[in-house]
Amino acid sequence: MDIQAVKTFLRVVRMGGFTAAAREMSYAQSTVTMQIKSLERELGYPLFERAGRGCRLTPEGSAFLPCAEQIADAVEAAKTVGADARALRGCLRIGVLESLLLSRVLPLLPRLCEAFPLVELDIKIGQTTELLSRLRQGVLDLAFVSCESVSDGALRTLYEKTESLVFVASAAHPLAKAPRVSHERLFSYPFAVTEHSGYCYGELKRIAARGGFALRQSVTVDSIEAIRSLLSDGNTLAFLPEMSVAGAAGLCALPVEGEPSRYQSQLLCLKGKRLSPVVTALLGLLETE
Repeated sequence: MDIQAVKTFLRVVRMGGFTAAAREMSYAQSTVTMQIKSLERELGYPLFERAGRGCRLTPEGSAFLPCAEQIADAVEAAKTVGADARALRGCLRIGVLESLLLSRVLPLLPRLCEAFPLVELDIKIGQTTELLSRLRQGVLDLAFVSCESVSDGALRTLYEKTESLVFVASAAHPLAKAPRVSHERLFSYPFAVTEHSGYCYGELKRIAARGGFALRQSVTVDSIEAIRSLLSDGNTLAFLPEMSVAGAAGLCALPVEGEPSRYQSQLLCLKGKRLSPVVTALLGLLETE
């Protein structure tokens, strides 16, 4: 089997089409088409079907995807036998929530880049459902998400940590100096909230509903950084991962009554995928942070 054709197949999946893949690989589109057709002839089944201007995997193509990943991984592994980590090349594609990027990933990048200076780190920010979908499609190598524990036979959990969600305010907020904050007082203020499909917003709605409170939602913005800025008005509140506001100047977690909300942050990959030296190093850094 032609390894270049397999890599081209993976690139078409990643880029979502033949034209985009050809552009990124500096190939003529006819070359990409020829390689895919050659691979389909060898396999005996179609890999893609046209969908408007793009393409999507056939059922056979979806089944072949993890095999293609394993083939490409095996070839890359063979190249690294006996190699110095500083001489390793390649690209690690990580999908990550913004809160995890800010609190968990960014602090580790200098050490990871120092250990593997020739490896490209391609980091994409997104929501959990989007990142998991792209991981299953083979567009990402890793997905670092926050949610209830992911149970998916196609995915493998590499790292997991229990996290807390907290109610956050400016240090100048009227509730900031209260010894204890009731839900009644809490929900009398407006909230800046994250994307409605996200875990934080869903849990906030559940807490409000359990107490019979209406959520006064002032702004919806899909950015932790933006929400932290909005809190500076001294009136707005937020419900965010504790890790995303720990040590943030001018902000504080409110001492709210009741048990804190907990969830899992998880680093995931496709089951059966070989762990590269870079991924192994990243796991080691996460475990010791």
